[in-house]
Amino acid sequence: MFAIDIETFISLQPGLLVVIKMAGVMTLVLIKVMQLMNHSDADGSKQHRITV
Repeated sequence: MFAIDIETFISLQPGLLVVIKMAGVMTLVLIKVMQLMNHSDADGSKQHRITV
């Protein structure tokens, strides 16, 4: 089957950590944006929205 030796894992580890961290940050940002969107919808104010 598919196996990764220790040298390959050590060389790939920094790149994998960066990808995992970027995915985590993007998830947190998405959660925050959704919370902000729900908060602005909850108070009923639509004067800040821009329509084209």
